[in-house]
Amino acid sequence: LKRSGSRIEEAVGNGIDALVASRRCTRDGDFLSLAGAPAIVRDRSEVRSAGLRSIERIAGVEMRAGIGAAAVALVGASEGDLALAVARALGFKAMSGNVRERLLEEIRAMVREGSLREDGAVLRPASAT
Repeated sequence: LKRSGSRIEEAVGNGIDALVASRRCTRDGDFLSLAGAPAIVRDRSEVRSAGLRSIERIAGVEMRAGIGAAAVALVGASEGDLALAVARALGFKAMSGNVRERLLEEIRAMVREGSLREDGAVLRPASAT
Protein backbone atom coordinates (compact mmCIF):
# COMPACT_ATOMS: atom_id res chain seq x y z
CA LEU A 1 0.00 0.00 0.00
CA LYS A 2 2.94 2.33 0.62
CA ARG A 3 3.78 2.37 -3.10
CA SER A 4 0.26 3.31 -4.11
CA GLY A 5 -0.83 6.88 -4.53
CA SER A 6 -2.05 8.91 -1.59
CA ARG A 7 -5.65 8.89 -2.88
CA ILE A 8 -5.69 5.10 -3.03
CA GLU A 9 -4.07 4.81 0.38
CA GLU A 10 -6.65 7.22 1.83
CA ALA A 11 -9.56 5.35 0.18
CA VAL A 12 -8.35 2.00 1.55
CA GLY A 13 -7.89 3.52 5.01
CA ASN A 14 -11.40 5.00 4.92
CA GLY A 15 -12.82 1.64 3.83
CA ILE A 16 -11.08 -0.15 6.68
CA ASP A 17 -12.27 2.47 9.17
CA ALA A 18 -15.85 2.02 7.92
CA LEU A 19 -15.64 -1.77 8.26
CA VAL A 20 -14.29 -1.52 11.80
CA ALA A 21 -16.92 1.08 12.74
CA SER A 22 -19.68 -1.17 11.39
CA ARG A 23 -18.26 -4.05 13.48
CA ARG A 24 -18.04 -6.32 10.44
CA CYS A 25 -14.27 -6.32 10.88
CA THR A 26 -11.99 -6.14 13.92
CA ARG A 27 -8.56 -4.54 14.14
CA ASP A 28 -5.69 -6.00 16.17
CA GLY A 29 -2.78 -3.63 15.68
CA ASP A 30 -1.96 -3.74 11.97
CA PHE A 31 -4.11 -6.83 11.41
CA LEU A 32 -7.76 -7.10 10.37
CA SER A 33 -10.15 -10.02 10.85
CA LEU A 34 -13.75 -10.63 9.91
CA ALA A 35 -15.87 -10.21 13.01
CA GLY A 36 -16.79 -13.56 14.50
CA ALA A 37 -14.46 -15.53 12.23
CA PRO A 38 -12.37 -18.11 14.07
CA ALA A 39 -8.62 -17.57 14.11
CA ILE A 40 -6.76 -20.31 12.27
CA VAL A 41 -3.20 -21.21 13.21
CA ARG A 42 -1.32 -21.60 9.93
CA ASP A 43 1.89 -23.56 9.46
CA ARG A 44 4.30 -21.33 7.54
CA SER A 45 7.13 -23.84 7.22
CA GLU A 46 6.61 -24.20 3.45
CA VAL A 47 6.32 -20.46 2.75
CA ARG A 48 9.18 -19.31 0.53
CA SER A 49 9.12 -15.61 1.42
CA ALA A 50 11.13 -14.93 4.58
CA GLY A 51 9.02 -11.83 5.16
CA LEU A 52 5.83 -13.89 5.41
CA ARG A 53 7.48 -16.21 7.94
CA SER A 54 8.42 -13.31 10.21
CA ILE A 55 6.75 -13.29 13.64
CA GLU A 56 5.92 -9.61 13.06
CA ARG A 57 3.67 -10.71 10.17
CA ILE A 58 1.55 -12.97 12.38
CA ALA A 59 -1.52 -11.50 14.05
CA GLY A 60 -1.80 -11.70 17.80
CA VAL A 61 -5.21 -13.33 17.46
CA GLU A 62 -3.62 -16.21 15.53
CA MET A 63 -0.91 -16.60 18.18
CA ARG A 64 -3.53 -16.54 20.96
CA ALA A 65 -5.54 -19.23 19.17
CA GLY A 66 -2.42 -21.38 19.04
CA ILE A 67 -1.63 -20.72 22.69
CA GLY A 68 -5.14 -21.70 23.74
CA ALA A 69 -5.04 -24.87 21.64
CA ALA A 70 -1.60 -25.81 22.99
CA ALA A 71 -2.70 -25.24 26.60
CA VAL A 72 -5.63 -27.60 26.04
CA ALA A 73 -3.59 -30.22 24.15
CA LEU A 74 -0.78 -30.19 26.71
CA VAL A 75 -3.26 -30.20 29.63
CA GLY A 76 -1.43 -27.13 30.89
CA ALA A 77 2.19 -26.17 30.37
CA SER A 78 4.88 -23.70 31.37
CA GLU A 79 5.25 -20.42 29.47
CA GLY A 80 8.28 -21.81 27.65
CA ASP A 81 6.55 -25.04 26.67
CA LEU A 82 3.52 -23.15 25.36
CA ALA A 83 5.76 -20.78 23.37
CA LEU A 84 7.67 -23.71 21.86
CA ALA A 85 4.49 -25.60 20.94
CA VAL A 86 3.00 -22.54 19.24
CA ALA A 87 6.26 -21.73 17.43
CA ARG A 88 6.24 -25.27 16.01
CA ALA A 89 2.55 -25.00 15.04
CA LEU A 90 3.32 -21.76 13.19
CA GLY A 91 6.11 -23.51 11.29
CA PHE A 92 9.20 -22.17 13.04
CA LYS A 93 11.89 -24.87 13.17
CA ALA A 94 14.02 -22.90 15.60
CA MET A 95 12.70 -20.44 18.14
CA SER A 96 14.74 -17.25 17.95
CA GLY A 97 14.72 -14.69 20.72
CA ASN A 98 12.23 -12.41 18.96
CA VAL A 99 9.81 -15.30 18.27
CA ARG A 100 10.02 -16.43 21.89
CA GLU A 101 9.57 -12.89 23.23
CA ARG A 102 6.58 -12.16 20.99
CA LEU A 103 4.85 -15.40 21.99
CA LEU A 104 5.57 -14.77 25.68
CA GLU A 105 3.98 -11.30 25.33
CA GLU A 106 0.78 -12.93 24.06
CA ILE A 107 0.86 -15.65 26.73
CA ARG A 108 1.24 -13.06 29.50
CA ALA A 109 -1.56 -10.96 27.99
CA MET A 110 -3.82 -14.03 28.07
CA VAL A 111 -2.98 -14.54 31.76
CA ARG A 112 -3.81 -10.88 32.51
CA GLU A 113 -7.09 -11.15 30.54
CA GLY A 114 -8.03 -14.34 32.36
CA SER A 115 -7.95 -16.63 29.28
CA LEU A 116 -5.18 -18.63 30.94
CA ARG A 117 -4.83 -19.21 34.65
CA GLU A 118 -1.71 -19.92 36.65
CA ASP A 119 -1.64 -23.18 38.57
CA GLY A 120 1.77 -23.03 40.19
CA ALA A 121 4.32 -22.97 37.38
CA VAL A 122 1.77 -24.38 34.91
CA LEU A 123 -0.62 -22.37 32.79
CA ARG A 124 -4.02 -23.86 32.06
CA PRO A 125 -7.01 -22.69 30.06
CA ALA A 126 -9.29 -20.64 32.33
CA SER A 127 -12.19 -22.94 31.46
CA ALA A 128 -10.32 -26.00 32.82
CA THR A 129 -11.15 -26.97 36.36
